[in-house]
Amino acid sequence: MKKIAQGKFEIFATKRDAIDRFMQLQGVCRENISGEKAIQFNCTSKGEIFITNPPTRRVEKLISIYLNADIIEQDGKTYVSYYTRFSKFSNVLKLIS
Repeated sequence: MKKIAQGKFEIFATKRDAIDRFMQLQGVCRENISGEKAIQFNCTSKGEIFITNPPTRRVEKLISIYLNADIIEQDGKTYVSYYTRFSKFSNVLKLIS
């Protein structure tokens, strides 16, 4: 895994409300990114967010870049702290599954 970029942005909700809202967005999105590649969004009850492409049997549709994030509270404010990573090994796991 290689980190590509990272950052954080403030959201104007409590951590619990933000987690509940993000959990409602879970699943494969209706929208596609360039090249008609689907996006899968997941959020855990702890506030961990993962955005990737869903498993597929078509090798050319796999993407090696992923976005991970955490919903955190800091100084009385709520933030989403994120980073993007590059990992070809994850694609191997998707092909196997």
